[in-house]
Amino acid sequence: YEISACLVGSEMCIRDSYTTSLAVHIGKELGKRPVPSSRSVTKPVTSQIELKLLPSGALTNAKVTRSTGFNEIDRAIYQAALLASPYPEPPEEYSGRKQFRVELIFAPERL
Repeated sequence: YEISACLVGSEMCIRDSYTTSLAVHIGKELGKRPVPSSRSVTKPVTSQIELKLLPSGALTNAKVTRSTGFNEIDRAIYQAALLASPYPEPPEEYSGRKQFRVELIFAPERL
């Protein structure tokens, strides 16, 4: 899978070091176990998960906001997001921001 990260409310996907670190954090958790249905993926599929974080980086809520079309992969992403908590603390430029949207792209050649 590949990773990218978006700020909630952004029209475009903005790749910056903090939101990318959130995606990497989830990706590391996903890498610890096989992702169900990943063999069924024949072309790149995208999932997006919204994270609500406390200033400490602790996760208060996670929600898949865009499905890959594969329920097992979506569940694996959700579980990885939960298990990845706590996340790195948001830097000062994100002071007051609690929601972050992370996009994961699953490509068959990477699975």
